[in-house]
Amino acid sequence: MRNKLIYLVSLLFVFSCQFDQPYEDEGSMVAPDKVNVTGVTNINGGAIITYDKLTGDDVIGVRASYQYNADDKVNEVFASAVSDTIIIKGFADTLQTNISLVAVNSNGIESEPNVVSITPKTPPVELAAASAKLIATIGGIKLQMTNLPDTYISAILEYRNDSTDWEYHDDIYRTKDSIISVKYLGITSAKQSFRVKVVDEFNNLAYSSPKDLKPTSIEDGIYDIEGNHYSIIAIGSQLWLGENLKCTKYNDGTPIANVTEDDEWNSLETAAYCWQDNNVELYKKYGALYNWFVVDPASNGGKQIAPEGTHIPTDKEWMELERALGMSEEHIPQQGWNRGTNQASQLATANAPWKGGKLKSDPALGSSGFEAYPIGRRSPFKGLERFNQCTFWWSADELGTSAWVRGMFYSNNRLNREPQDKKWGFSIRCILDD
Repeated sequence: MRNKLIYLVSLLFVFSCQFDQPYEDEGSMVAPDKVNVTGVTNINGGAIITYDKLTGDDVIGVRASYQYNADDKVNEVFASAVSDTIIIKGFADTLQTNISLVAVNSNGIESEPNVVSITPKTPPVELAAASAKLIATIGGIKLQMTNLPDTYISAILEYRNDSTDWEYHDDIYRTKDSIISVKYLGITSAKQSFRVKVVDEFNNLAYSSPKDLKPTSIEDGIYDIEGNHYSIIAIGSQLWLGENLKCTKYNDGTPIANVTEDDEWNSLETAAYCWQDNNVELYKKYGALYNWFVVDPASNGGKQIAPEGTHIPTDKEWMELERALGMSEEHIPQQGWNRGTNQASQLATANAPWKGGKLKSDPALGSSGFEAYPIGRRSPFKGLERFNQCTFWWSADELGTSAWVRGMFYSNNRLNREPQDKKWGFSIRCILDD
């Protein structure tokens, strides 16, 4: 028994000695083969370098090292072993530059470097700045600009009066979009010089040519074809009319049918409007109630009721308004009455006979300047109803026999989004064109 125990201990000692031996991978200490470059394609702000795919089980990839200029630190880009392409970006000029390529293995051993020359094309920021068009609009400046695909840039509006120092507008627009159209609002209605500073993710920058412009004042407002005046309000980056539409004609002068009887209204599949309680003198200042056929160009022969320079907001534009009022990205695409927090109260006017409830008692009541009034609605089932309790607006987007609406109710401080039958009578609130 004693001899057997000694034998087992000996075996354990032998095995432990074997497991304590260091693991050696001879290949990991050998430098990989030199990168064999097969082509260089110069692109805007950089180059695409192709090479033979790496061989060797322990090779993990290719590293490119380069400098933007003599004073810069060395920049590095890495491509994995499964790739045969490496993309170099970030150059602010078109000067010839050397790029050092090395293969790297799992132990950090590098191959002999292969140095290739690239000559970048015009940097993306310069192309974007050169394409910039600045246009004076109501309350600000509109920027139209093109951008290279998948290129992250920031567009910053700068302005100056008689001084030589440029100041920047607080709103910085960041995007990867190829087509850029954005408004900078809250700009004084006075002749000034404007330019756009374009900055990329590598902090390269370029400027558009300065242009003298004078934005139109928001305070001037807008008139419809009948001479009704509407104020203009800014919410986020959007400009909205400050009141519901009260026009009874299309922009070409064609009158819209004023339908007062419920049976006639309910049978219509053509454009119609009415006033709450069918009383134009008392309710016109709060806007008319329209069926959706007024909005639909397919139903009305391609006519437009929105005042010149405005349009009926899309469902997406309503979402942008909600986003500016703090509604979460999770709630924005949802339907129903449980979206967001208190966006309905923010949009409602405080100077209105709202029936008591959550909407009226919310501290944010009337804070946006949108001035939504509880004009009520026209139901295909119950006729004119709910004055001082609710208000709804059509969007420009349909969904079968329905169309998307936004609405608020006195008992709820949240903003409703849902499709409603096109025969309902709702308000219209217009938004300014881009």
